[in-house]
Amino acid sequence: MTPGEYEAIWNHFLAHDDPLFVSEHRRSYLNTEEIPDSIEDRAEITLYAIITLYAMSAARFTATEAVAELRSTGIRCNLVNIIWLKPFALDERILAPLKASCRGIVLDSAYEIAGAARSIAYDLMIATGHPVRALGQEDRSPGVIRRLENGTPTVGRILNTVKDMLPPS
Repeated sequence: MTPGEYEAIWNHFLAHDDPLFVSEHRRSYLNTEEIPDSIEDRAEITLYAIITLYAMSAARFTATEAVAELRSTGIRCNLVNIIWLKPFALDERILAPLKASCRGIVLDSAYEIAGAARSIAYDLMIATGHPVRALGQEDRSPGVIRRLENGTPTVGRILNTVKDMLPPS
């Protein structure tokens, strides 16, 4: 979560009578900058980084690193931030980059099986007819030692998924 997003959520809370569940991933505590969407002409893929009103925001930081790495290898890539899951609205800010790139990945810090990422990927596919994959924690229990950790998809895992989705060059 960014400072501006937190302020927007606070203002929404003050203006409405609805309860909100707001949570930040610990990785966002030290963040002091906004993370804008990044849209490129003729992008080959669109990454959707979920940041929500519950602890899934770390995927956005990893997505930003992955976009920089993809661009350094010549792969044009969009990055679209998804902040509100409920209500979730498929507006042109979210749909237009996918329509242009014809493929996408929804990134999430939670499990990709039966999670928000898979649900959003499905909605994006139905709305556009383009393939969209969900990428989150692997479907296994996390361990308590570093080599068994199961967290946000790594930059390497994101890069491999992107390359797997692109047509052979």
